Amino acid sequence: MSNSTEKSAAIIQLTSHLSASAGSGKSLSLRERVQTLADEGKHNILLLDTSGSMSQFASQEGTKIEVLWSIVQQLRSEAVRFRVCEFNHFAKWSDSSSMPEASGSTALASALEFVSAVNPQQITLITDGYPDDASAALAAAKQLRCKINVL
Repeated sequence: MSNSTEKSAAIIQLTSHLSASAGSGKSLSLRERVQTLADEGKHNILLLDTSGSMSQFASQEGTKIEVLWSIVQQLRSEAVRFRVCEFNHFAKWSDSSSMPEASGSTALASALEFVSAVNPQQITLITDGYPDDASAALAAAKQLRCKINVL
């Protein structure tokens, strides 16, 4: 198999694993999925892709990162409890006080390993792209003992 074929197969396997972790299979909106994070905010993680591709325009509402950040702020204003982790080439906790700058790569594997330290009950991953290393991301996802929603 070629390297691109192996990469595509790994991405499909990762997507399948993460989607299967989402539970009932019912298609929920971002708001509905994040609403389910209400009880234990510190153990419910909103994992946000802030890689360079998030600077692309999404709609008349602005760039992908601007649209994403407006959703995060709206959820915060509605007192939905969750902890925010931003990731691009590295992961960091966010206090949601300012919109992140979209830059860097999509190091999903290291982001999943980073949030695993708090033993999350649920992760809602919002991303627009492919992880830098789909096989490593799949391995990191399999190590987590929680539900993973992917948007």
